[in-house]
Amino acid sequence: MAGPAADAGASDTVALCLDNVVGELPRIDTALDRLQADHGLGDDLIYALRLCAHEAFSNIVAHAYDDDGRPFDPASAPATPPPSSLDEASLGGLGLGLLHHFADTVGYARESGLNHLTLQFFHRAGRRAPPAG
Repeated sequence: MAGPAADAGASDTVALCLDNVVGELPRIDTALDRLQADHGLGDDLIYALRLCAHEAFSNIVAHAYDDDGRPFDPASAPATPPPSSLDEASLGGLGLGLLHHFADTVGYARESGLNHLTLQFFHRAGRRAPPAG
């Protein structure tokens, strides 16, 4: 995942290329803070962006180890159903559900032996409703 980061300036798209180490998390936050300031995005949308970016990146770091990871398509992998009570709850396993709940689209491609995850969030007034369709 190494490479230069795209600037989160005045574009409608933010693309970050990060090394798969936890120390890169602050770069995600910096890009999102700048995106919010540049476009006047609401806290609710930035919360969703930050939550999904942290979740996806943390899982990449945890599961890709020192290589670029085995093929894994989070766009089509089944999400773990949420527990029906706190007694049934355990740590972990709910990240895919969070991604699919907060992102408008979750995309995946495997190219040249690398996993590419794309999350799209459409800006709307107020917090987003599920996309029609």
